[in-house]
Amino acid sequence: MAKLKSPKRRSRELSTKKLIKAGLEVFSKHGFEAATTRMIAKRAGMNEALIARYFKNKVGLLNAIILQFAEHVQERVSNYPAGETLEQEIINFMEAHLELFMEHRDFTRIGISRSLTDPKLNKELQKYFFLEADGLLVRRLRAFQEKGIIAADRDILMAATIIQLEAKGIFFMNSIIDGFCDQFDDSHCDQMAFNLAYGLQTPMKKKKAAVTT
Repeated sequence: MAKLKSPKRRSRELSTKKLIKAGLEVFSKHGFEAATTRMIAKRAGMNEALIARYFKNKVGLLNAIILQFAEHVQERVSNYPAGETLEQEIINFMEAHLELFMEHRDFTRIGISRSLTDPKLNKELQKYFFLEADGLLVRRLRAFQEKGIIAADRDILMAATIIQLEAKGIFFMNSIIDGFCDQFDDSHCDQMAFNLAYGLQTPMKKKKAAVTT
């Protein structure tokens, strides 16, 4: 039987959720420097002192929002729609990242800037990005390999990691370069997926042994 949460704990969780939601909105609209704890508290309809109690300060609140956003990214991309073909599978995985950026363009830029200047936050974020291949993508690529669509000599974990790096690379490039997303349209994503799929379907040529004299 699940243990019931105390009224005090439920109240704290509700308050932190409201402050995180308000903080996301205020930071996205005004940027980190211009945003104030007073503005965030007002948006949340709460006492400003609660930010200091739960997050210590504005930086602590921003870090909490960034980590929650990272979890949200992982949840979304871990449930992307399956593709009937290998190429479409890769396209769907990449588009899941691009859609997230389009929804949170302004905050993503703030989050990336913050993570680059805070080593502790950067280390915490690593468990959400790049450290291991996406599990769902790995399983789906293995299914394509079992059907003979992906060459038998391909390392699926390595392939999934490369696709993930490409997708997250687009995600981060969109965040730091103005107008990148407008230039990187669906045709570019399709072409990248085509090249990756083609490479996975083509058996690797064995290197010839060096001739010694």
